[in-house]
Amino acid sequence: MQKFLKKILSKKYNFSFSNINQYDVVIFDIEGSDEIKKFIVNESINSIIYDYNNFRIYINLKFLTKYFINTCRYWNRRKSLFHNLYILYILTEIQIINPKILITYNDDNFIYHTLIKFLNNIKFIAIQNGLREKFIRKRIKHNINHEDYYCFGKTDIEKQKSSKWLINNGMPVGSLRAGIALSKFKNDQKIFDIGYISEYASVKKHLIINKEWNNNIKNVDKIMSKFFHENKNLKLIVILRTDDAEERKYFHEIFGSNIIFSKPKEYLNSYKTIIQSKLVIGFASTLLIEALGLSTKALAIDTSNSDEYFDFNNNIGYKFKNNNDLKKRINDLINTSYDAYLENMKETIVDVMNLDKYSPPHLIIRNFINKELLSNTDV
Repeated sequence: MQKFLKKILSKKYNFSFSNINQYDVVIFDIEGSDEIKKFIVNESINSIIYDYNNFRIYINLKFLTKYFINTCRYWNRRKSLFHNLYILYILTEIQIINPKILITYNDDNFIYHTLIKFLNNIKFIAIQNGLREKFIRKRIKHNINHEDYYCFGKTDIEKQKSSKWLINNGMPVGSLRAGIALSKFKNDQKIFDIGYISEYASVKKHLIINKEWNNNIKNVDKIMSKFFHENKNLKLIVILRTDDAEERKYFHEIFGSNIIFSKPKEYLNSYKTIIQSKLVIGFASTLLIEALGLSTKALAIDTSNSDEYFDFNNNIGYKFKNNNDLKKRINDLINTSYDAYLENMKETIVDVMNLDKYSPPHLIIRNFINKELLSNTDV
């Protein structure tokens, strides 16, 4: 209960005496809302971005009456007082907004999956925004119950169902952001031999629960540092997570002062850099799988000796043996033509990142929403 109370107290609060406006589409949560608003939900559609961290306290009779009815009808005795008051408050606000569609990029969010149980008259759409490997799935304690789920590939559907996550209508269409990037940068040429994905986290973010994860990341960084120092003829760029000086300093220390960095401040620059790279290497980043949809070879160096972090076939995941073996694997990948690589990988790519450059996810989802709203209007 203390943990939940701490979350509630961390929200931003403001008061409103006015009535709540109604919208056809609610974009649930700030994460990914810019992409959804710009590329999926047409400007002509009456929509709103719902930020559940910005809590509006309504002081009007309609809201308070509805809220009281919901607390009587949906109170869950197995949950804490604060949990019930918080969830039912959000439920009440969404009910009064009365959307036809609620769409989110935060696909494992517990509030989203709780609302699904109560709002049967709303179409719920979730878009996958990251790998859902065993390590991630174990950390999620709430029920996952997707209605319409636009995901990377059928492999993700199988993995999530293996953890008893429910997916009513899973649609493997690839990554939303990778699809947008492919539309923007499809004509970019290959200028880097290797794009190395940073999974760096500052010391402050090294939580005990992530100790093994962080150790593996550091191990892979050291392995790639050794490889780079022995193969200076290769053009390598580090795909940064942030623009923090601390992250740059870390990679300067292990790779040297002449290392090239991506430009994380630029929108979708990580994806652009991947498109410009012949081969992308990392530990367990989502970008490794997204690279496959961006016509780039990918290699995950797994030092964990487990299936916790990156559970894909040996065409993508490489269980580290020794530096010489890795060197051969990397050089073979660089020297293999992309056509030959694709011939060997095409079935795997469809299974894990089913991205169609002629029909990217944002267009597929946009068409679905337009049809859904049109059918609601006709009724």
